[in-house]
Amino acid sequence: MSDHADMLVRPDLPGIEVLRAHFQAYRYSRHAHEHAVIGLVESGLQSYVYRGGRHVTGPKGLFFVNVGEAHTGEAGDEHGYTYRSLCLDMSVLRRLFDDHRFHELHFRDPVIYNAKLHAGLVALHEAMDTGLPTLACEQLLIDFIEALIARNAEQNAPARTCPSHRPAVRKVRSAIHDDPTRNHSLVELAQIAGMSPYHLAHVFTAEVGAPIAIYAEAVRMGIARHMLKSTLSIVDIALRLGYADQSHFTRRFKQHEGVTPGRYRLATCSSYAIEH
Repeated sequence: MSDHADMLVRPDLPGIEVLRAHFQAYRYSRHAHEHAVIGLVESGLQSYVYRGGRHVTGPKGLFFVNVGEAHTGEAGDEHGYTYRSLCLDMSVLRRLFDDHRFHELHFRDPVIYNAKLHAGLVALHEAMDTGLPTLACEQLLIDFIEALIARNAEQNAPARTCPSHRPAVRKVRSAIHDDPTRNHSLVELAQIAGMSPYHLAHVFTAEVGAPIAIYAEAVRMGIARHMLKSTLSIVDIALRLGYADQSHFTRRFKQHEGVTPGRYRLATCSSYAIEH
């Protein structure tokens, strides 16, 4: 079976994207997202480097990636793996639950095996794929998140570093978000933080869970996903986001999302019909 991926994005369910893929040769480079990722392996072995170690997920296992945390993704052996994933923006929690109940889901274990979560994720995928009404999909998502919280999630991410570092990190994150297309330098950001480049690099990674460069590109990719739902051409999006050309943007986008920008754009207005 050759590498392929099917993505579905429904406009009536903002902040929710589902992917079903089989990868054998394809590997995700080290990257991060502004959304959480919950994956389910259907067959084969999935492997990824995450939180300083390599984790392998087998059939019916679920793997998790927290918002903003760096990770890779590849087959665990020469046979490849087939998996489903749910990309969940934290705005979904604020929309479906009490604002005071959730700030951000934080997954405790990288890999777990749980029949209820397995069934819930499959049911949500199939509901979105077969065109069930918005209300039915949202109810399935609420049920899944509640089961997830009970088994493998905390409502807020734990503190990573000494509180004295957080204002500096917040300033750097704000600078990146305020001008995500800028080619920031570590020296420039260190001046904003009021510390040496070396110190900032270490503090930022410890606090956020990803190096500054990976975090900055995750922000840029989040903007790209929104822009791809507009009428802008892909080449215009690439240039507006500060990439040298469309091919560079396409390569980086696929390394983040598993599909090309063109295939992602198709997914926003069609069902599972996307091939690499």
